[in-house]
Amino acid sequence: MNIVHKVTVIHQEAEPTTPRQRRRQAKIDDILDTALRIVYKKGLSGLTIQSLARELDWAQGALYRYFSNKDGLLAAMETRVLKTFQEELFGKKATTEITGNANQRRLQALGRILTMGKSYMQIAEQKPHAFGLIAMMVADPHPVLPDSQAEELISTFRTLLSALAELFEQAVASDALQPGDNMRRALSYWLAIHGILQMKKYARFGDELFEPEALFEHTVVSLLTGWGAQEKTIAKTLKQSSLNKME
Repeated sequence: MNIVHKVTVIHQEAEPTTPRQRRRQAKIDDILDTALRIVYKKGLSGLTIQSLARELDWAQGALYRYFSNKDGLLAAMETRVLKTFQEELFGKKATTEITGNANQRRLQALGRILTMGKSYMQIAEQKPHAFGLIAMMVADPHPVLPDSQAEELISTFRTLLSALAELFEQAVASDALQPGDNMRRALSYWLAIHGILQMKKYARFGDELFEPEALFEHTVVSLLTGWGAQEKTIAKTLKQSSLNKME
């Protein structure tokens, strides 16, 4: 039995083709990169058109040719960050298959879920500015963006979750998990990993309770067994994937 895995991809804007378009895109990228650094250092409240113009050494009026206000800037930042995470996690993977006997298919299906979780944590560490923006936007209990822009951002986020949900659908098809709401499973898994990453700052005090490796293993075992996976299968998958050694 072969199980096909098709990755859902966030809509990509057309690549700039003319020199003028490329120059404009390069300036937008510079703006977004600089804005991310400001947010990482000073938080969302520290990002203003004035502070961004000062950091870029631009006139404030020049920024308004690219973003009319802070809300539009934040929405563009968050959208690009989500697209970056999806490209890093799923973009290089074409349609793939799960093959082999029943036990091998279960191991492969769970292995992809576990590997994705570890990869997300590694990307967050490699791209602290990008992860920092997501963490701030998620942690703030108040709306950060106007409803119209927030709805567009949720649509982008749902596309990322859909790609993750497809991994859970694979696991169900492989009999590694019981049938269930795979979009909610994807969201729960993503939120759990975010919680682990948020707790990482406390691990520096040497308290084993906050140690990322143990937290990751405990969390995924708890979630996956709750969704029907066998603990021995998860343990074997962790061992085979070397996920019990967080790099």
